[in-house]
Amino acid sequence: MLCAAAALSGGNAIAVISLLLVALSVLGAFETPTVQACIPQMLSGDDIVRGNAVVNQVAPVSYLTAPMLGGVLYAAFGLKPVMDISVACFFITASFECFIRLRRQPMGHGGNVLRVIRHDFIISIKFNVAILEFAIKKCYDKGTGSERNKIWQLYMTVHSGQS
Repeated sequence: MLCAAAALSGGNAIAVISLLLVALSVLGAFETPTVQACIPQMLSGDDIVRGNAVVNQVAPVSYLTAPMLGGVLYAAFGLKPVMDISVACFFITASFECFIRLRRQPMGHGGNVLRVIRHDFIISIKFNVAILEFAIKKCYDKGTGSERNKIWQLYMTVHSGQS
């Protein structure tokens, strides 16, 4: 960000803004899962659900308001003050994040990365099958005779595929 603010004085604002947007998108792809993975370490019980809800509500609101506010500030004051404000907000946020303390989570799996990926994939498939079974059972409870037969066939197909 500091380099980008310095490069803006050179007159190539479109290139700098384009590179910043690409970098922001790449970093955002890492930031969201990281924040959501930290919530269970910071909260417990029903607070985890509320914490996830807050994170999932704040992100879309910020995705809408930040560009609008940035556009208004850009139109009113130009690009340099907007970048200065952005850099200041970054440092303020970084200083707040210094106070977050998370306990170290020991790795439960030994071995190589492929073994861990395989294990996580198997767990996610089992979880998705359990959700599908739950949905099928709920639909079966509410269905008519012919619908129940179709739902039962789907349930048996899913259940027989689970080993």
